[in-house]
Amino acid sequence: IQVDLPNDIGLPDVETAAIFFNLIDNARHECEALMEAGEKKPLSIHVRSLIGAGQLIVEVTNPCRTGASRRRSKALSKEPLRTHGWGTSIVEDIARTHGGIAEYTEKDGTFSASVMIPLPQELARIDERQEPVS
Repeated sequence: IQVDLPNDIGLPDVETAAIFFNLIDNARHECEALMEAGEKKPLSIHVRSLIGAGQLIVEVTNPCRTGASRRRSKALSKEPLRTHGWGTSIVEDIARTHGGIAEYTEKDGTFSASVMIPLPQELARIDERQEPVS
């Protein structure tokens, strides 16, 4: 975990917490599913956030089963919400509400969630030494 957040980033605390909770909870569920499927190698979840390029950037990566992107997409999910959850929808809605984006990718057994939300102009220069995530 590498989290660098100032005290005030212009988002309500509950929304900031919801971003982290939902992304980490989804990653935890995927790791549990891999263990139940017999995965023997150590599994880890990587969480990183920073302020860069005038944005709050949050990234969570974790190992995944094939099809993780499809399972997490509300548009493609056919499972009942009680077993699938609202996590990615909540993150997408928070990002969109604040003029940002949430993207999810899956490649070579790794699922990556990236959230970028522009900071209010007065906060955008909090730490210009940090590099933006590419």
